[in-house]
Order: sequence, then C-alpha cells, then structure tokens
Amino acid sequence: MVEKEFYERYWKGELPKMLLFGETPRWEDKWLKRYSIFVNKWLKPEDKLMDYGCGEGHFIDYLQRLKNSCGVDISDEAIARAKLLYPYSKFFTLEEELITDFDVITCFDVMEHIFDFDEVFDYINAHLKPGGKFIIATNEMCFLKMVAIGLFYMDTFFHWSSPHIRFFTKRTLREMLQYHGYEVIHYERVANHFGFLSTGQFVVAQKVR
Repeated sequence: MVEKEFYERYWKGELPKMLLFGETPRWEDKWLKRYSIFVNKWLKPEDKLMDYGCGEGHFIDYLQRLKNSCGVDISDEAIARAKLLYPYSKFFTLEEELITDFDVITCFDVMEHIFDFDEVFDYINAHLKPGGKFIIATNEMCFLKMVAIGLFYMDTFFHWSSPHIRFFTKRTLREMLQYHGYEVIHYERVANHFGFLSTGQFVVAQKVR
C-alpha cells in the first residue's frame, strides 16, 4: 500500500523537510485541551472511543480518564512510538483485529492526509456502532483565507512536500460525510486567525446507515 509506505517514511523522518509543517507533529497542550473539551461534550462515561489516525498517541493519553479508549494508525512506526510514550494506553495498527465496536470515533487533523476515503470509511463503519458519533477536526477553506494564502503563502501552503492533499469547505465536508452514510449534527470553527479567519472546523456526524 503506497499510503502506508509513505507514512512509515513520514514518521521515521525520511521525507524532505516540509516548509510549513516542520517535523512530525507534536501536539501542544493548548490544542490537546481544546480538542478534549470539545470531545467531552459528546461523551458518556461508559462510551468506548477510538482515535483514528492517532499518531504518537498524545490525544489518547490526554483522555486518561476514559478507560474504554484506544488509538489506531496506519503507521507501524507511529504505533510503536505511542506504545513507548504511553505504555498504559492501548494502541493498534490498522491491520490488527479489534474485537469491539465503538460509540465514538475521533479523527483529528487526519482527513486532509487521506487519499482513499472509501477505504477509510469502510474501516470506520466496521467499528462504529449504529447511531455512533464520528468527530472530526480538519482544515476549512473559505474565500478570505484563499485570498490571504494567494497573496502571502501560496508556495508554502501548497509546497510539493506537504502531506496535506485534501482541502474542505463547510459544504464539501458535509457532502463527503453524507455520501458515506453520516448526518452532521454539530458544526463549529476550531479557532481563528486574526479574529476572523478560521484555522479549521469541528464536525460531529452521526452514523445513519
């Protein structure tokens, strides 16, 4: 699988340095806190949660109070790092069989990396309970943001070495989710550049088929 091979090299630091993104991501506490606060609004104490595309496992570790949680990732290298960093949390590669279904699946800063959405949703649908919630944080593109990128950041934002290959508006993200059997039940912007430009979008979608 080309995508898996790419992300093995990505996590091993074997790809060209990315102008915009630098090293492989290390989540800052402020983002972990912000994402955790958002997710907790939609969690019940008994819920089982999977973090899809967990990377080194920082978010799962941050949710330590939630015992029924685990992280999965396409990269064996990322999962190996997660297990070393957080040995008391549970992490699995996509190839490993999970024997439980989940009430909530999170997917943070991952959708912009995905080449084959059908493959991803086959996995999500196989592990999310009927009526379960799929919680996403990803980029948001809008007219003013595109103008700012075009004026000041075009070559950096679309640098050839960037792993970001998908870009979403509020409408296209909703359409993608609807196509794969989900209904958006909540939407909000993640944060703002300069007080008015969105850095991204939070979406809670419910599995309806």
